[in-house]
Amino acid sequence: MGRECGRTQATGPNKNARRWAIWLRAKETPDKDAVLYLIAKGGEPTVNKGSGDNPAIVLLTVLGGKPPAKVTINELTTVASAFTTARFINGESMSGNPLGLRIAAGNVPNLVDPATGGWGKVILDPINSTQTTTLANLDTLGSLITAFATVADDNWRARFLKAATPTDGATPKNTLEAMAGIAREPWADPKDLYTLFDEAYPQPKDGSRRAAPFVPYLAYTPPDFALMLCFAGGGVYSAARLMFDVDGNLWSGQNWLPSSQSGVSHNIGGGVVKFTPNGTALSPAITGFTGMGLDGVGWGTAVTHDKVWASSFNGKILVMDFDGHPIGKESDFPFKEKFLGLMGIGVAANGDVWIADGSDNQLLYFHRRTGEGRRSSS
Repeated sequence: MGRECGRTQATGPNKNARRWAIWLRAKETPDKDAVLYLIAKGGEPTVNKGSGDNPAIVLLTVLGGKPPAKVTINELTTVASAFTTARFINGESMSGNPLGLRIAAGNVPNLVDPATGGWGKVILDPINSTQTTTLANLDTLGSLITAFATVADDNWRARFLKAATPTDGATPKNTLEAMAGIAREPWADPKDLYTLFDEAYPQPKDGSRRAAPFVPYLAYTPPDFALMLCFAGGGVYSAARLMFDVDGNLWSGQNWLPSSQSGVSHNIGGGVVKFTPNGTALSPAITGFTGMGLDGVGWGTAVTHDKVWASSFNGKILVMDFDGHPIGKESDFPFKEKFLGLMGIGVAANGDVWIADGSDNQLLYFHRRTGEGRRSSS
């Protein structure tokens, strides 16, 4: 089921106003499924006095259901919002599955701070700010929007819109559509996009900084303009299978315990981790969720409509609720034989659970209602 977000128009004191105020009447107050987003369109850049209104300058910020008291709409919020919500953007409107929209909106603050328009907390953390080029990608794309509005000529703008055109798609008409196009296919034309950046903000011959408005920027052509983020904590270390529950939370069993110096021959097994759709770890640090004798998880993580199943290298089975609490104890699975390599878990459409025993070439079957298990050898 899709949902189209409503629209409220705000008008500044004049067409070049830098601030607006929006009041939502009671009947317009967003419900729990609503995703609030703001669009700023047109205007005359202060550095280009006399250039006239440019309706192709369209900026976006996606705020979700609980916006801050004050927000900023700028180039960086446009890039971050377009990348997280690209699949829901149609022109200057946004619609789609309510859960998907909420998940997309919830990831915008990872890239930018909606109140200040600066960088978000996750992109600034020690991992993402030093071990990835996502921050430089974000800044370079933001600088392209600035160039579109300020230093570029008509030829540059036409080439920019062409480079941002998705395969078999229509040529974007404005900066928002361009960013959505790049987000949908960030690998499509990085060379031309970087060339445009280089033309707009050429490298000084003395090696000093470019005049780009956002630093750090890319030093050379990237393989793509993807905005990828790394997440850690909650016991994640050697993630195996990744599964999602109905609310979009990620669950994954871990081969090994963090900081354990584990390897194939000698190891200390990890637990099961849970992350929210915006990358927040909900499982305990280091150990993750554990119980029922679990000690290291391979391919054995599965999610049913109300439970999480994990099978262990040591032949144990953990069944949890969505809060990570075991719903039983180790003795609830009184198999006579000792299993050594329980691996993959499959959940049938009717809720039955099947577990593959990688050591003894057999399957364990659990009925969806009774939970009683039996062995099926082949």
